Amino acid sequence: MPINGKINFAIVLLMALSVSGWAQNSSSSVNDTLPAAVKTSDRFGLKTIHRPIETKLLDNVVSVAGFGDAVSIVKRLPGVSSGLDGTSSYYVRGGTMSGNITTLDGVRLYGSGHLLGLTTSYNPRSFSLTEFQAGGFSADIGNITSSHLRLESKSSLADTLSASFSVSNFMVEASAEAPVIKDRLTLSGVLRVSPIKAEYELARLFAPQLGNANAAVYDLFLKASYQTAKHKKFYLSIFNSHDKYSFSSATESLETLGWSNIIVNFWHPFEIGNRWNGKASLSFNNFSNNQGQQKTLSENKNILSAGGRLIEVDAKSSFYSPLGRRGQVTLGADLTYSRYSIETSCDYSDTGLLFLRNSKTSFLSHTVTGALFSDLMFRKLNKYEISLAGRVNYYSCITEKGTKYGHFAPEGSFSARVMLLPQMGIEATADYRVQYGHTLEGMPMGWSVDLLVPSDAECPPESSLQFYAGVFSNIGNHHLKIGAYHKSQNNLIYYADASHLFSSSPSVWKDYVKIGTGISKGVEFSYDKEGKKLEYSLTYTLSKTDRKFNSLNDGNVFPAKFDRRHILNANISYTILSRERLSLRVNSAFTYQSGHHETVPSAEYPGVLLAGESIELDYFTTINNYTMPAYIRWDVGCQMNFSTSKRIEHSLGLGVFNVLNRHNPSFVTFDTDSRKWQAVSLFPVFPSVNYTLYIR
Repeated sequence: MPINGKINFAIVLLMALSVSGWAQNSSSSVNDTLPAAVKTSDRFGLKTIHRPIETKLLDNVVSVAGFGDAVSIVKRLPGVSSGLDGTSSYYVRGGTMSGNITTLDGVRLYGSGHLLGLTTSYNPRSFSLTEFQAGGFSADIGNITSSHLRLESKSSLADTLSASFSVSNFMVEASAEAPVIKDRLTLSGVLRVSPIKAEYELARLFAPQLGNANAAVYDLFLKASYQTAKHKKFYLSIFNSHDKYSFSSATESLETLGWSNIIVNFWHPFEIGNRWNGKASLSFNNFSNNQGQQKTLSENKNILSAGGRLIEVDAKSSFYSPLGRRGQVTLGADLTYSRYSIETSCDYSDTGLLFLRNSKTSFLSHTVTGALFSDLMFRKLNKYEISLAGRVNYYSCITEKGTKYGHFAPEGSFSARVMLLPQMGIEATADYRVQYGHTLEGMPMGWSVDLLVPSDAECPPESSLQFYAGVFSNIGNHHLKIGAYHKSQNNLIYYADASHLFSSSPSVWKDYVKIGTGISKGVEFSYDKEGKKLEYSLTYTLSKTDRKFNSLNDGNVFPAKFDRRHILNANISYTILSRERLSLRVNSAFTYQSGHHETVPSAEYPGVLLAGESIELDYFTTINNYTMPAYIRWDVGCQMNFSTSKRIEHSLGLGVFNVLNRHNPSFVTFDTDSRKWQAVSLFPVFPSVNYTLYIR
């Protein structure tokens, strides 16, 4: 979709829902220039280098969507750079957005953006474990170069019926868990539906000039847990997420975009003898996205559309056993089949150029990835923890034209934490990882419309080599950590002109793909204090991320788009009241981030059209040559929990997003009327509210 269409759609559809209704555009000439308190740090003593995210604390997060999610917390961790304001995009230690993966019970989730990126499609109430890994990756997960957000659902059987109902700014949610057969079968489910369409129509009553818009947003997670009389367990889950939007500012114009997920997952944990345990799983994954535009010019209709689909079937088995008194070994195998397709259609009826509509096989490829993996872990309580992970992959890709590509790659990860003193230790990770799927990013807004393409001879697999080392200290309720990292990346994908993908045949999209390298290095600091009443945390990142493509920018190095030199997050939470049936807590979050980079012209020069008409043309010097103003945001909120009986509890949260009402610019666009470049801000001060009823 052209950039202007995306901007209009995002501003009208989302900002009309704000009480203030402010969409902040600050016009300016540009020159060439070279929440909530959430506990995410490790706890007392020696624990895993991965960061657990406590689900119960997500209610503290102040967000535009009303409820916080795991990504809201991840974006406050050191080494993580946020994408555009209010969206779900993020970048870890200079990596790409597609290098971050999220798994639901071991199955990768594609296109996790929800509500135009305001939140994610995975509901935190569906999972009992949420863990974030930025290094020291486990061997069971492949096709990753930056980070892993691991989500696991509750595995125990329910004794009694429990249910909940929630409502927030843009979501209505209902969940239930019930024992269908006592000690044998438990069914659970969570459904979220957005009333955004009704809210938009309400906004039009006060602002009739708004265009017509439509939206359908929901997500559903169902799970069946079964246990036989001999305590053998079987699990089956279904996940479905759907986003579809359309906007028309006039009868002759229509913009559409959408994406959806369907995941079916079956897994079975088992035992072999007295020492070995294991898990076997089989999953089906179907992700699709699309975007389209219809415009009528001179009474002729022009139709453009682009979309993609990824179908994936994965079979995995793993076995683990104690190794001596302080070790554990894991062995496993993974086989994945993927079918990638890109579909476009173009109908330029006013120019006489007619292309086949609804072309479904313009670009099609099949891939198979097989892997053998192993983990070794050694641990002594409060002394050390050392992990080694190895993975061997063979990847094969066949296109519809019969071209073949094969790739063999070993992968490895290392992590260690060693206590030097009772309250102080050192930690380190090293990772070499390979990624076989690429994302063609158009406009990185945290939406899920970017097309997914496989690796082949022209788009080789991306690889990443990363090192991290640091020290940590745990003294009472105080936890301190400081470290440094260095990451190098090869075969990075840079899509030079997203507009060509939308308006031309996908058979030539590779003409605009450039292959390059990246270097990122930085220092990370985190400190947090736990307490019954007062909790606070502080994280800071000093980093630099560069890109280099021989066929771009004259082969010179340029900064990555979201290379933010300084990132500071401060969070505080105070419990005012804590009783058996009533608790009240207030929280505040402050974020400072250096501005990201945009590519803008530094001068204009005269040109002449074929008809002899004079025109001013823009002169661009380098890629990402303009640094946007710093991003500053302060959020405040409060959360009250109370019970009216032994089985019924209530939770009420109020918050204000961007209290300072700062005009944080998200991107720049060219205004054809004033012929000036404008900085566009998406979110002003924004109130949020959420309410949840629990029946236990």
